Amino acid sequence: ETIAINGWTEFFDIDICDENADGSDDNHALLPVKGGKWFDEMSVGGNMLNYDSLITLTHFKGHGQGGFGGSNKNLGIGCADGRIGKMWIHTTPGEDMWSISMEELMARIRALSRRKQSYTQSILTMGNTSLNRSSFLLSGPDSEFTLGSKEFQIMEMLMSANGSTVSPDRIMDSVWGLESESDISIVWVYISYLRKKLKSIGSDTEIAVSRGNGYYLRKSNG
Repeated sequence: ETIAINGWTEFFDIDICDENADGSDDNHALLPVKGGKWFDEMSVGGNMLNYDSLITLTHFKGHGQGGFGGSNKNLGIGCADGRIGKMWIHTTPGEDMWSISMEELMARIRALSRRKQSYTQSILTMGNTSLNRSSFLLSGPDSEFTLGSKEFQIMEMLMSANGSTVSPDRIMDSVWGLESESDISIVWVYISYLRKKLKSIGSDTEIAVSRGNGYYLRKSNG
């Protein structure tokens, strides 16, 4: 009835694929999902088996949980039958798995993160010293070093702070994590490593300490 009200019956023969001739809506068929992440098979409208191919006409739309719908969504969800397939799709398969809607949301978040990273400055500079975010390369006029992961993260935090103080607690939480069993003195050890490398590459920048506050970068006196 809704289809007729919207005028579609003037142009097409309408086939509601999970509807039987008597109007009941329990007409379904199971089709295999090759290489499926969530399902090995899906329950679809039974009348789909009467067709050799499908053409989808799709408009681009935003989704309530941050994703976007299109042809894949129209086919994947639209072809599922109303009683079984759509229930499967919108039900969390197990306690140790995300729901599909959460999977879509997380995929969107990851896409946005990648987009943000693409606009992030790839090389940080201070004085005659540069830090390449892609290669972890710390460079100065005399030499260069490829930093280890933790050294890089600390140096990146300090250079991004533009001379502001970064506390040992913040470094500890960001680099080693809240659950780390390492003592906070490990931060001092890595600061010592970085100081030696800055001196070795001929940097005019040094890591200074503000007692009780933390570490910051400044132009060296020597």
